[in-house]
Amino acid sequence: METIIIKGINYNEKLQNLKNEYSKIRNELINKNIKFNCKLYFNSPVELINRREKLNSDIHTVKSLFFLKNGICNCMDDGTECEKSCYTPLSKKTSGFYFDISNLEKVEFVELANDYSKEWQKIADSMRKYDINLQMAENIEKHLKGEAEHIEGMQNYWKRTDKPRIASFADCYKKGGMTIDQMKVQYDANKKLKEQGKMDWIAVHTEIRGLKRDRSITMEWTEYMKSFYYHAASEYSGYGNGDYYIMFSPTMAFYAETD
Repeated sequence: METIIIKGINYNEKLQNLKNEYSKIRNELINKNIKFNCKLYFNSPVELINRREKLNSDIHTVKSLFFLKNGICNCMDDGTECEKSCYTPLSKKTSGFYFDISNLEKVEFVELANDYSKEWQKIADSMRKYDINLQMAENIEKHLKGEAEHIEGMQNYWKRTDKPRIASFADCYKKGGMTIDQMKVQYDANKKLKEQGKMDWIAVHTEIRGLKRDRSITMEWTEYMKSFYYHAASEYSGYGNGDYYIMFSPTMAFYAETD
């Protein structure tokens, strides 16, 4: 990320340098939809409010900077009127406090990565609640614990920084399809037929066909996890390709990959 080195002979020059460079970089990052905090480096410890407490340090992380034109800044020995430099602490949304930049050496922009850990954990919890896709629930939790670089088991390497794309497949039930409980009962029936040599593929499948997309839900048994593998598809009508989802409740799923 970008860094501003404070330049100037006197306070006003330093302030203008900081304001101009900060405004330029800030606008560039906002246009790129990049979220950031600012890390302030001083050549000696200064006291700023960090979240809700005062912290005395030579390095402070704040939400943002802003500048006020009105008022007389007491940082000038001769009382010369100048703009005020202010910061927004991490605990506030917009307002903030004045700070003296006399000892400020540089400002570093720190990119904030989105974190959707809570959303992914809710998906894993729901899978365990309904006893479906337990292997995927385990893969999600391994990644959230830092034991895997990404969520394994899919072509796409989804991470905690990726927002889950949620979709409902309730329409597959409403138009005459089986519910999750009915699919489990049907699976047991199919399993008995396979044991009798009357059926090869025992997975249970319910679908609705559309003009543009065929939507379906499939239930299979995974012997390794002793649980049901419950997944969905939204495929181009008449073709075997499209978008594939992993169910985390009887009707809801998250996007996994495209074939």
